[in-house]
Amino acid sequence: MEIQKVYFNEETKQVTVTALVEDMVLTHSQTYYDPPEYGPAICETTFDLDDADVNLDDEEELVSYLYDADWNIVDDY
Repeated sequence: MEIQKVYFNEETKQVTVTALVEDMVLTHSQTYYDPPEYGPAICETTFDLDDADVNLDDEEELVSYLYDADWNIVDDY
C-alpha cells in the first residue's frame, strides 16, 4: 500500500485516505488452467477518528490500521 493523500475533516472528525492498494482490480480473468490475476488501483477509505485507535502522524501505524479498511476504487483520480 502506498498512501497518496490523507485528509482530516475537523468538523466531522473523519479521515479520508487515498492510496495505491495492491490486488484491487481484476487484470486477467480466470481460465480453465489459470487463476484470476489482480493488480493495484487508486482507492479511498473514510473512517471516524474518534472510533479509530491510530496516530495519523505515524505512517507505519496508519498503514497497519488501513490494511483492514474497506477500500473503494476511485475511478477519476
